[in-house]
Amino acid sequence: MTHITTKSGFEADIEESNLDDYRLMKAIRDAQAMPVKIVDVVAFVLGKDEERLVEHVVKTTGKASMSAIEAEMTDIFAQLGEDKKK
Repeated sequence: MTHITTKSGFEADIEESNLDDYRLMKAIRDAQAMPVKIVDVVAFVLGKDEERLVEHVVKTTGKASMSAIEAEMTDIFAQLGEDKKK
């Protein structure tokens, strides 16, 4: 389990073993081709914390824009990648 805190202050515990999943890789691939599919990636990575992320983005930016959600997810994946380097 990895605790992350994004630059905007969103905090969550991510179960890294869940990230080693074919379905997640497929969702990421789909999101690269069709950006609206990022909703599947967010749901897969955050699970029950998905709605908390949306609420956090609304609270910090005024709305749940796709660009803000994507920025949060980019930050989350960067932190998870950094954790693996340690």
